[in-house]
Amino acid sequence: MSRRGERPSDIFRGVGLDPGILGTKRIERCMNRWRTEYAGTEFGPHEVDGLLGHAGGSDAEGLLESLDRMNDQLDCLAACVNVVIAHTRDVIAGMDATRNAMTAAKRQSARLRDAIQADRR
Repeated sequence: MSRRGERPSDIFRGVGLDPGILGTKRIERCMNRWRTEYAGTEFGPHEVDGLLGHAGGSDAEGLLESLDRMNDQLDCLAACVNVVIAHTRDVIAGMDATRNAMTAAKRQSARLRDAIQADRR
């Protein structure tokens, strides 16, 4: 199909795989791999139909299942990131409170030092 001038995304679309889900980079890599693997090989009409049936059958279903699993994993990772972000915000708030307390203590120390020096005069 590629040799006949069909675009890679059209080839994938023709066997039921949405190029938008797969991504252009993955399609480019597949096409390059297949061009290398099948260089110099001529396919008859029945062989092409067999290859298309294979690509559009259980492999496509397996790919969709894999994509569903990956989406579930991404959802889980997003939830984990949200927990880390919330924890980080709590840590930063604690650090801000500590910094504010240290700044107040430094001011109080400076006032005390100034009062002691004033008493000595």
